Amino acid sequence: GLFRPDRVRYLARAPGRLDVMGGVADATGSLVVASPLHEGVVLAAQKRNDRLVEMCCLDPQTGQTVDELSWSLSQLYASDGQLLHADRFLAGLEGAVHSPGKAVSALIYALLERNRLPPLTEGFTLAVWLGITAGCGAGGMAALQVAAAQCLATLYGVQLDSAAVVAACQHARRTIMRLPVGPMDPLVALHGEPDGLLQVQCCPARVAGTLPVPQGTRFLGIDSGKRHPQAEEKYRDAYAAAAMGFKIIEALIRRHGADPLRAIQCLADVQPADFVTRFRDLLPTRLRGREFTRQLPEGLGEACPIEASKVYKVRSRTEHHVYENQRVHEFVSLLARARHTGQVEHLDAAGQLMYSSHWSYGQRCGLGSLETDLLVNQLRKKGLACGIYGARVSGGGAGGMVTVFCADGDRARSAIQEALDTYRAKTGIQPTCHEGSSEGALAFRPRRIE
Repeated sequence: GLFRPDRVRYLARAPGRLDVMGGVADATGSLVVASPLHEGVVLAAQKRNDRLVEMCCLDPQTGQTVDELSWSLSQLYASDGQLLHADRFLAGLEGAVHSPGKAVSALIYALLERNRLPPLTEGFTLAVWLGITAGCGAGGMAALQVAAAQCLATLYGVQLDSAAVVAACQHARRTIMRLPVGPMDPLVALHGEPDGLLQVQCCPARVAGTLPVPQGTRFLGIDSGKRHPQAEEKYRDAYAAAAMGFKIIEALIRRHGADPLRAIQCLADVQPADFVTRFRDLLPTRLRGREFTRQLPEGLGEACPIEASKVYKVRSRTEHHVYENQRVHEFVSLLARARHTGQVEHLDAAGQLMYSSHWSYGQRCGLGSLETDLLVNQLRKKGLACGIYGARVSGGGAGGMVTVFCADGDRARSAIQEALDTYRAKTGIQPTCHEGSSEGALAFRPRRIE
């Protein structure tokens, strides 16, 4: 077996997340709303008596191995005992280009670099049961890293609070793996509550509270079963263009001296009215990478290298992030009103904001897909009469998961099933429903297994 029976093991679990509203705008500081999924990641860890790190990913249904990675602790350190540069360490992980093992390895490096783990002198074995389909847009990577951080901290007797876990996950993803992502996923994996919507304010990163779901309604996810082959590249480009827009706005404010706007730390701090009247028309619709770096040589940071020859659609990508933050705030207010009044018009208005978000994902961000459009359109046709309030592509977009807001009743269930049947008939793809929720990793806590 993977583990020795005479040594203690620790078990941790973290859920995936259903991005209800906000999505990619978490990377630019927006308020986002998400729910922990019923599905998640389970990870077990045990110390070894050698210097190997052995990772094995298992199918939770069959128990079959789906991915393996092994490396020696010597690959972490230079001859003087100092950590190697992260790029050199990751380059030495053969076969881990996109594997779960790379995400965990980056997390281990981040914990060591931030002095959250002691220098490693003995290896360990990690077994991972992935209950979330890779690439479906349900926060699987963050759930895996959260579970790994908690399990390893317990294994080595280290105290890690939630802020330290989120910081390590963000360092692993943004600085080491160079993925320009926001803090939503690890925060939901940690703090999520069953049957509640976690509000996350992303600049600075903090939990803003849990919003109860209005009585008689529910949220569910539909995995379209299709992910654009260049989904990660499309996401990076969309983020880079929005980040360029923010840098240009900052430069415009500096150029004009004292500004009546409150200090802005991120794109979400730019109010839509100010954006329209003061900045929108000064942003280029398209900008080549080399032209941006000529004007602003500081670039966008390690997480987002700029390609000199690539053309970035700055204005439209920036617009999405500014307006998405406003949509999320309105969405939260409408759900609160619906919960207190029971009036269906508030549910309908919240759903319309989801449809607007979906449109903006595709038309402003370039993160739509034929498959998710088909699912959303089929659900929208069913409409309020069938208990369907709203739907939108979620997560990083470009395929993946669709979030649905609907009544909790047979009529809505039948309407959703009909939409799924139509989708399968038109695409030949079997979509998968994700229903229900679960507690976050802070409530589960790592458990000792003798």
